[in-house]
Amino acid sequence: MEINEFESRAKIKRYQGAAKTGLEETKAKKQPDQTTNSQESSGDKVQISQQSKEIARAKEVAESTPAVRQEKVEAIKAQIAAGTYQVDAEGVAEKMLRESLSELV
Repeated sequence: MEINEFESRAKIKRYQGAAKTGLEETKAKKQPDQTTNSQESSGDKVQISQQSKEIARAKEVAESTPAVRQEKVEAIKAQIAAGTYQVDAEGVAEKMLRESLSELV
């Protein structure tokens, strides 16, 4: 198969011309009509559902809530330092079993 350099260049130029024309057409479509109000020319509308609003609000609350409850941490540290902190081993074991069982279901 023989490749003619002139023919290849001609094809490339045709391709570039078609791409340029397509780009110009796309730009023309995106430009708003100068005679209409900009609010009227925008046909896109967004409606946010009530559930989405609630999720957004819950996210805001979660992000504003500190990950560590500093007061509780300080109280436990003080109990440990004083030697009065007691772990409810039975309660811890029960929570561990409950969580393990819920993962199986």
